[in-house]
Amino acid sequence: MIKKISSPENSFFKELKKLYQDGALRRKSGMFIVEGEKLVFELIANDWPLKYLVVSESYWQTKKIAEDGAKIVVLADRLFNKISELVSPPGILAVACMKTLSWPAGKDGAFLILDGLQDPGNVGTLLRAAFGFGVSGVILLPPAVDIYNPKVIRASAGTAFKFPVLRMEADELKDIILKSNIPLFLAESEGGIPLTAVNFPAKFFIAVGNEGQGISTTLKSLPHQKISIPMPGKIESLNAALAGGIIIYEWAKNRYNL
Repeated sequence: MIKKISSPENSFFKELKKLYQDGALRRKSGMFIVEGEKLVFELIANDWPLKYLVVSESYWQTKKIAEDGAKIVVLADRLFNKISELVSPPGILAVACMKTLSWPAGKDGAFLILDGLQDPGNVGTLLRAAFGFGVSGVILLPPAVDIYNPKVIRASAGTAFKFPVLRMEADELKDIILKSNIPLFLAESEGGIPLTAVNFPAKFFIAVGNEGQGISTTLKSLPHQKISIPMPGKIESLNAALAGGIIIYEWAKNRYNL
């Protein structure tokens, strides 16, 4: 069934606007928004359940789409443009259902911990790098930005849908680390083992800290090794996404003989 909406007073349109902007509503409803043809098709290709496909009137007239299990909503162009966060609205978005993911305990490899990272661009960039370099999974610890924040999804280029990305409470992760005895590495700007000298084991956690506060006291309280990126230039620290990307590339270079 196809529903057409032309009034800004429509209740569905109002809820759609809120879902875009409100992380608490996303968590409560179990739904999130993905905008743009490429990202919507990534969702479909990775078997994410879709609730609605929302398209502009212009898009609907030029590119007929199959319902594919989702209800189709056609918005007047002016309404779609009002809701879009992009400079050039693409005319298509999906309202998708969140998946309940569990810790992939049986996997080896690197597991990246984003310890309270709050910048959507940093988180999305690290998800993209982690998937590209073969990381087994990513864990976000509060107060990290919402995984389903539209800016995170865009910055990740859809990779957030392709491998395990979980949000955990610090105590839950602490319990996993202590019970599994999996080595934990903490990325620090100085004072750690030089990254190029680290011999990473078959399975480990590597944590990148909050942009301002660094690694949390919870992770620092656990058995760990500090690692640092050696640099000839005198700077205080690297951007979190850049530092994390360098570390996982250095691991991947040896793991996959790059």
